[in-house]
Amino acid sequence: MNKILKFISLDKRKAGWKHLKYFCDTEYAVSQMRYLQKIPEGNYSNLRKQAEQVRYCILQAEEYFQSAENVSIITKPNLLYYGCASLTKAMLLMLGNGTSSFDYQRKKNLHHHHGLDFFTINENITKNLDTKSFLENLHVKIHKNTKHQPWGHFPLWYQLLIPVPISIKTKTVDNTQSQTVIERSEPYPGCDLRNLESLIEQNFNVLKLMQNMPDLNTDLSAFNVESKLCAGNTTLDYKEFYTEKNGQKTLEKKTETHNFFINNIRNENLKNKLLEFYRKHNPSIKIISDFGLSIHLRLTITRTKENPGAGFYYLDIVEDYFGNKFIIQDPEEYICEVASFYIVLFAFGMYCRYHPDIWVPSISNNIRLKQLVETFLAVVEIKYPIMILDQITKMKHNFE
Repeated sequence: MNKILKFISLDKRKAGWKHLKYFCDTEYAVSQMRYLQKIPEGNYSNLRKQAEQVRYCILQAEEYFQSAENVSIITKPNLLYYGCASLTKAMLLMLGNGTSSFDYQRKKNLHHHHGLDFFTINENITKNLDTKSFLENLHVKIHKNTKHQPWGHFPLWYQLLIPVPISIKTKTVDNTQSQTVIERSEPYPGCDLRNLESLIEQNFNVLKLMQNMPDLNTDLSAFNVESKLCAGNTTLDYKEFYTEKNGQKTLEKKTETHNFFINNIRNENLKNKLLEFYRKHNPSIKIISDFGLSIHLRLTITRTKENPGAGFYYLDIVEDYFGNKFIIQDPEEYICEVASFYIVLFAFGMYCRYHPDIWVPSISNNIRLKQLVETFLAVVEIKYPIMILDQITKMKHNFE
C-alpha cells in the first residue's frame, strides 16, 4: 500500500460507505477484481457471481451498522461485529479466488465457523470487577479444526491483509543552485504485519489489544489504564544531488533524514528496552537528544543508482483517526488495528449475546467500563468501513 488518497467529507461516519458502495456496481466490482487479482481476459461468469455476493455483503453490512446506531451498548457490539464480518467477507470475495464464495463453501462444507473462539480466564467472574480486570478476563484465540489447522472465516481473511502506511509530512530539497524545496504528505511504513503462523497458538487478551489502539489512548489515560503506546512523531527530509550535462539533470544521490520523536515514555526500563530493540533491528538509528523520558532519534540513509538501499527497519508507528502518531512499545506482540478491532468486537459481541446476565449489569454499573467500550464502538463505526476500503483497494483513504 503505497498511495494515500485525501478527501473532504462533511460526514466522516458515511464517508467510507460512499466509496465502499461503488463495489455494489457489478461491472465495476468485476473490473476491480480483474485489476487487483491480475486476472487476464476470459470468461468472467464466476467473477460476476462473486461481484453479486460482494454487493450483498456490503448492503447487509451497512444495515447492521445502521441498526447499531439505534440501539444501546447492551446489544450494539453484536450488531457491529456482524456488520464487520460482512465487510471482511466482501473483502475476501474481492481479493480471494472462487473458493471464498458462499456457494462454493456450502458445497464443500468449508470454513463454516467464525474462525475465532471466545473464552474467559475466570469462569466465576462477577458483575463487580473494575474496568481493567473485566477486560483482562476476556480472551480470544484462533479456531482450529481436528487436524489442528486454522479454520474458519478469520484466518482466511487475515491472510489477505497487507500493512497500512501512516501519512507524514516530507520536505525535498534540490541541492543544486536552484535549491528548490517541495513539501508534501507521503505514505510511510507504519508497522509490520505478523504472519498467521505466529498467531495460531496465541491467546488474544482484550485489554492488551485495546491498550494498543491509538484512538483509545485518551480514555485509557483518563481511567488509569496503561496504554501500550507512546505519543510521538516522525518527519522525513530528502536532499537530492544532481549533475547537469547538456541541459539535462541526472539524479546521482539522494539522502533521507528520518527523525523520530518519542514522548512521555513510561519509565527508564521501557526506554532502555525500546533503544535495545532499535539497536538490534537497525544499528544506524542514532540518539540525537535524550530528555529523560522523551527522546529524539535519527536515521540517515544515502541512496545512489549503484546502491539504491532497501529493507531498512523503521520505528513501528500507528496513527489515530486525526493523524496523531504513536510509537508501538512492543512491536513483536502488536496485532494490526484492522484485526485487533475485529477480535475485540467478536469478544464483546459474543459476551453480550451469550452472557447478558454479566454483560448488562457490568456496563450499567461501571461507568468507566461503559465509557471506554462506547468510545471503542464509536471508533469502529467510523473507522472500520474505511479500513476495509483501504485493504480492498490497497490504497489508504484519509477523510478530512
